[in-house]
Amino acid sequence: MNEFSSPWADSNPEPRRESEPAAKDFSLSRARSGQVVMVVGMPVCEKARSRLFSLGIYPGASLKVITNLFGPLIVEVRGCRVSLGHGLAQMVRVNY
Repeated sequence: MNEFSSPWADSNPEPRRESEPAAKDFSLSRARSGQVVMVVGMPVCEKARSRLFSLGIYPGASLKVITNLFGPLIVEVRGCRVSLGHGLAQMVRVNY
């Protein structure tokens, strides 16, 4: 046993797969219809942040993208559908 091993460590740990990409954050405006994402970053602008908080969109919130085609982005937040313009949606960072 070397100095870095732990007596409680699994003797046969599962190897990490290099082909699996790490979860990377991206803009909510780039999410596809039907995708479920989690908010990880908010805009710095207080007015935009306040608007998103009033809609129930905050860090850690789970969102389901209903429509992201033409016009505003429609997402479902805690069972309610809300509409966001693409400019505001672009400020929100999400990941899977």
